[in-house]
Amino acid sequence: MRRLMLLSAAAAFAGLAWWHLPAVAQRAAQPVASEAITFEQYRDFRLHDLAQRRARLAKQLVAPELSAAERR
Repeated sequence: MRRLMLLSAAAAFAGLAWWHLPAVAQRAAQPVASEAITFEQYRDFRLHDLAQRRARLAKQLVAPELSAAERR
């Protein structure tokens, strides 16, 4: 009886440890202070990225092989 109790306790403990492992693996690494970006850096990046996207879209829209349906 005691052996069964110890075996079930060990199985429960192993199950809980196994259940907790994916959560530990999914934790994001905390950025080092030197790697953190400021809001201004993020804003500048987003503005630059949006300008590049607009330029690419403008090139695609003036392409002669684009049908009227694709331009909408």
